[in-house]
Amino acid sequence: MGVRAGTVLATLACAAAAPSAAAASVPLPEPLPALEAKLAQLPVTSAKLSLDESVTGPGSAGAQGPFGVFGASGAHAAASAALASLSLELSFSEQKASFAGQLIGIPVEGRVLAGEAYVKSPFTSAIDGGRPWVASPVKPGGLGGELAGSPAATLGVSKTFARAQSIQVLPPRTIGATPTTGFAAVVPTDSGETSMLASPSLGKLVRPTARFEAFLSEEGVPVLTKLTLRLRRKRYAGFSLIVETKIDWLNQPIAAVVAPPASETITEAQLSRLLNPASHHRHKRRRHTAAAKKPPA
Repeated sequence: MGVRAGTVLATLACAAAAPSAAAASVPLPEPLPALEAKLAQLPVTSAKLSLDESVTGPGSAGAQGPFGVFGASGAHAAASAALASLSLELSFSEQKASFAGQLIGIPVEGRVLAGEAYVKSPFTSAIDGGRPWVASPVKPGGLGGELAGSPAATLGVSKTFARAQSIQVLPPRTIGATPTTGFAAVVPTDSGETSMLASPSLGKLVRPTARFEAFLSEEGVPVLTKLTLRLRRKRYAGFSLIVETKIDWLNQPIAAVVAPPASETITEAQLSRLLNPASHHRHKRRRHTAAAKKPPA
């Protein structure tokens, strides 16, 4: 599985802030509007987030899950398999970011600065013969694209709740040392521009609605969010994909972010040509043929 630049923050968006959609379909319960307003007014220059993605399901021996085999010892015990674990630091004031962790057991690392996104993958090094970093321009909605926007919009939950089909207030909960107010919503996981999924192919695997939970501090900061996507196919009955995001801190110095050495970096276009050499040669032949047919000036 190749690691592309948009994968990490696209996954993060599932749990933290779904893309824009129409106006709220249900009234927002108190005190959710007031807490969202507080976050919008809170000066945020930087943040550290932790992302954990897992799949849970039946734990009976030999139960076949969507990402492998569950072999728990209990006859019907629930089982959980980690898919991703990432730590992400963002600087909104400097428009820099970095992340590190693992995706399905594969180490992954990324950086964003000066309008460029860099993702390090062992696959790239193996394909290219030693250059592990892939560089690509920062795009809106992609890796680092949210840094130029509002921190409250990037870190907040208002866009997700705006799409909710129902919302309920949860009992108060203390997370770490922070008292929070919790909310749970049923949200659509539809496709297209309003999709909250990381990829269109995931939409074919999950049910059309998901459960979204957010626990907000007194300042409106979503200390913890949890997205539970139930899988739709019969052979995956009882399985769910769970994405949890925690905001570990705000407004502290982030780790230094520097561009990887040029000798260890390949562009996204160069990687594409390495992965699809036949397509690249066909494109060159078409270009050369068109040039040959062009009449002289």
